[in-house]
Amino acid sequence: MRALIWPLVLAVLSLSACSSGQYHSITPAPAPTIDSATVTAGRPALPDSVTQPIDMGQLQQYQASSGIFSIQVPASWTIEDQSSASEVLVRFSDAHDNSMVIADILARPPGQSSAQLSELLRAYLQQAYGMQPGFVQEAAQPQKDSSILIVWGYTIRANTGRALRLLGNSFIEQHDGLVSILTIGLPAEQFPRLATAIDTILNSYHVEPAAAAALAVMPAPTPAPTLQLAVAPGTPRPVDDRLVPVAIGALARYSYPHGLFSIRIPQSWQAHNTSKPGEAILSWQDQANNAVISVDVFGSDPQAESSLISMLQGSLKESFSSQPAFTLHSTLVQADGSIRVVWSYIATADTHIQARMLGNSFIEQHGTHISILTIMVPDTQFERLHPILNTILNSYVLDPAAALPS
Repeated sequence: MRALIWPLVLAVLSLSACSSGQYHSITPAPAPTIDSATVTAGRPALPDSVTQPIDMGQLQQYQASSGIFSIQVPASWTIEDQSSASEVLVRFSDAHDNSMVIADILARPPGQSSAQLSELLRAYLQQAYGMQPGFVQEAAQPQKDSSILIVWGYTIRANTGRALRLLGNSFIEQHDGLVSILTIGLPAEQFPRLATAIDTILNSYHVEPAAAAALAVMPAPTPAPTLQLAVAPGTPRPVDDRLVPVAIGALARYSYPHGLFSIRIPQSWQAHNTSKPGEAILSWQDQANNAVISVDVFGSDPQAESSLISMLQGSLKESFSSQPAFTLHSTLVQADGSIRVVWSYIATADTHIQARMLGNSFIEQHGTHISILTIMVPDTQFERLHPILNTILNSYVLDPAAALPS
């Protein structure tokens, strides 16, 4: 297999498989509390384990710095705090990014009915996971502790053709002026082995209503992911094993100097920093040079939505219009206000093999900062990489108060 040779883009839970196959991660959604974790949501029986075993061994107590919640989590897991002034959002994940626990707490007026809480959780999960293949969420189930459980799942298909079911349990409850959503997600095949540990984790979760004063009241939680990748319409997606597979592996958070932006990036990818005064420009490439993630942040006066669309389309044309069969496929305003453009072109490897490259680019403005986030991969590998690419995209955080490079 050969790697592609192609120009850098713009100047501008990953599941680790065993040797028998390659699988992908849960697309994280924030999402508290509790009876016993439940298995259903259309879970197919898989004859053999195909994902790396999840470590839920030694547990340790985690307490949010504000004291608003505490929970026991595996000592070996990674903790990622994405909280803001109006929302407490903490994600815990295992070493292989094969499983997650997410606590999401926000201030809401007290007195929400069970029906209101159930609908809030249902809509939340639909927005976060509804685009995933085979997504199913079951009817809301009231729990003995007054929380409400929804079991959900979706299917990922490996490049070997085998199906992997991702299973989630999400619990919503109200504590005076706080609404809490607690989610745990993992491969369904590992659920029976880990059921006891999962119940211990879930039932260790505690919310402290007295800490509600630390949060500003919001009308609803901000669902994540907010970005969704898309394929170019009407194009066959044949399997082509002549290209080196794009390897994602473990993710690590990169932070630009002075906190301008941060994003989770594959640890093995090569970074290229071409920033200049007034503009931060970073890109990362996989080892085979077959995929790119790029971030471009620069200053601007406030722009209308139509101007942002023109700006992004113009930037893509300037960068790629000379490439064979370059096409802008679709433009869509996202739920979070960002704008996505899907595009593609044909690249030629050094062995003269032609491959269609698929790009998703997102533009948004925060204050006087405009950000363009792009990811490009071989079209034939998009489906395999889709969940973990969504994880990467939705880890992106821009601080509009931070200074641009000087």
